[in-house]
Amino acid sequence: MCPFCSRRFTGSISSGRRAKYRYYHCLSSRCKGRVRADILDGEYESLLKNITLRPEVHELFDLVLEDENIFTVKRECISERRRLLEDISKQDLLISKVRSHFLQNKIEFDDFSALKKEYKEMLEFLNYQLLAVDKRLAGCQTPNDIEDMKRRENSIFELYKNQDVAGKRYIIDLFTPISINSITKELNPLQINLAISMITSCNDR
Repeated sequence: MCPFCSRRFTGSISSGRRAKYRYYHCLSSRCKGRVRADILDGEYESLLKNITLRPEVHELFDLVLEDENIFTVKRECISERRRLLEDISKQDLLISKVRSHFLQNKIEFDDFSALKKEYKEMLEFLNYQLLAVDKRLAGCQTPNDIEDMKRRENSIFELYKNQDVAGKRYIIDLFTPISINSITKELNPLQINLAISMITSCNDR
């Protein structure tokens, strides 16, 4: 909110001589509420650095993973990957047999071309499925991965900086900047989602 008239801030870009600059400013053109976006964004990140997850949250995190059956999903992915690799190997063998029959004049060229095309299309489909399974498997974290994540991402800021735009927007909804100090032009304390406030600790700057 604007520190001078309490209207909402909005964003815009101004073109300077050498670069473009992002600003947050008041919706009222007659109000002097205006702050450079990079400064305010940096201020927001500084506030996030003071917020950390409480240690006991990690136990809750483990229970959530257990409910999600992450290890079951990983086993299923490994089994599916093994099956796909076997099917890919079979398709490669079939293509080799068709080529061998053609070279021995056991099948006509048209039949050879049709079969080769059919087998290659199946092979491409299987490789596409294998790629999808590999992506799912990459998302199944091992206990070591989870412990490493706990060490690295105890800070909300660490979580925030690794997100894309949609992820950052979601975090901003949980840790919301509401107003700006009219004198210092710094953000006032964030409004933290009630449920999230119960699992985080905030150190005063």
